[in-house]
Amino acid sequence: RALSFTRPILDLVTDGRRKPISSTERRVKAIWNLCDEAGIPVGMVGWWASWPAEPVSPFIVSDHSFYETLDEVGWSRNVDVKSTHSQTYPPEALDDLLQLYGRETTSHLEQLEPFADLTDDDRRDFAATMASSGGSAREKALRTLSLAIQKDRFYGEGALALFDRHQPEVLLAYLNAVDSFAHAIYDMTVPEAGSLGHSPEDIACFRDSMDRVVRHADGWLGRFLERCDENTTLVVLSDHGYGKEPGQTQPPYGHRNAPPGLLILRGPGIRKGHELSQAGIYDIAPTLVHLIGLPLSREMEGTPLLEAMTEEYLAAHPLYRIPSYEAGSRRYQPSGSSAQDEDMMNNLRALGYVR
Repeated sequence: RALSFTRPILDLVTDGRRKPISSTERRVKAIWNLCDEAGIPVGMVGWWASWPAEPVSPFIVSDHSFYETLDEVGWSRNVDVKSTHSQTYPPEALDDLLQLYGRETTSHLEQLEPFADLTDDDRRDFAATMASSGGSAREKALRTLSLAIQKDRFYGEGALALFDRHQPEVLLAYLNAVDSFAHAIYDMTVPEAGSLGHSPEDIACFRDSMDRVVRHADGWLGRFLERCDENTTLVVLSDHGYGKEPGQTQPPYGHRNAPPGLLILRGPGIRKGHELSQAGIYDIAPTLVHLIGLPLSREMEGTPLLEAMTEEYLAAHPLYRIPSYEAGSRRYQPSGSSAQDEDMMNNLRALGYVR
């Protein structure tokens, strides 16, 4: 059973099983579609509901692409894996990314080492842990964390490499290791971890892991900032927060009563040092659309966060609207299944999103 708050990211296939929602099942156009239709070069990497990859210029790397690199035990495949045409657009982009990923010289154990204080037993049994689908809470956590770090490397390095090659005007990239770590080990890092049933060994292994993965995310942000010049507008939007669930014991921590996410804007038209009075999730899309230079549609929920923008910017970029970006209604179009659906569902199960 899918938890109620995750239903928007899942949909039914013909035999009643659930699968991740696809790009053809979205009822409205995504921001990358709007940019492409307006002739604005756009690159998108790793966002949900982006498979099958839609034809935009210069590239899309769909949310299924990373799973094409995994074999049956969760290890990277060799770089001679032949991509299907639906993973990326153009199709050759996946082969380019596999070549990039294939040059990785550190093992998956070495990639995980900076994020947890592993024991000699963890290191010795790491391959068996990765190959298993069960095991202890510690073993499941190690698999989830390893997969999260690998995924961030794939999408992060891919976004940077494709940006450097194609120089799109708009780049949209999603990394999710912080969210994965929270679901996997957050309750092992809190002061009451022992009373929640975690062993001293597990607490010692993971107690600093959340701080380390946040620094990991900061490191990726720094690499993206290196590509920004004085004319670049940067928007950083965090995932939802993670916190104590009231009146619940399983799971003791989650998203429902969590602190709000983080939104940071930086650029030539953004007010420096200004703290937004309020911002909602529905305000993000119209804010991005306005900053990109596109008109807002009257059907769009939320409002652009104009208080974040300077008076000079607003004078030079007046707000204007059109009735709709949709030619009629965008109909639900089932996309069928993909070879990566089960890998994605297994990951959602490991994170607690799906039972």
